[in-house]
Amino acid sequence: MKKLYKVFILLFIFIFYFVFGHFTHIYIPCVFHMITGLLCPGCGVSRMIISIFHGDFVSAYYYNRLIFISSPIFIILFIDYVIKTIMNKKPLYMKIPNIVYYIYLVLLIIFMILRNIF
Repeated sequence: MKKLYKVFILLFIFIFYFVFGHFTHIYIPCVFHMITGLLCPGCGVSRMIISIFHGDFVSAYYYNRLIFISSPIFIILFIDYVIKTIMNKKPLYMKIPNIVYYIYLVLLIIFMILRNIF
C-alpha cells in the first residue's frame, strides 16, 4: 500500500501542476531547450496534455507526436500498476523485456534528432 500512496501523491502533484498552470499560465520550462535551443523528446508534453484536456487532439498530436502516440500504452501500464499493487501482484511493466525499453529509448533519440532537423 505504501507504493500506491506514492503513486497517488505523484498523481496529485501532476494534477495540481496542470490546474495551477491553467489558471496562472506558469509552467516549468525545458532546461534542455533553454541551454541548447534544441527540442528534447519531451518538449511540448505539457501543451499536449493541456490540448487533450481541452479535447483538441489534433493540436496535442502536433505538440509531441511520439509521446501522443505512445501515451495509451503509458496509461494502460499505469492502470495495471495501480490494480496489481492493490492485488499484491507483479505489474505488467516488470514483465516487459528490457529490449522493449531500449527500443523506445532509441525511438526517443531518433525522434529528437528528426524534430530538430525538420
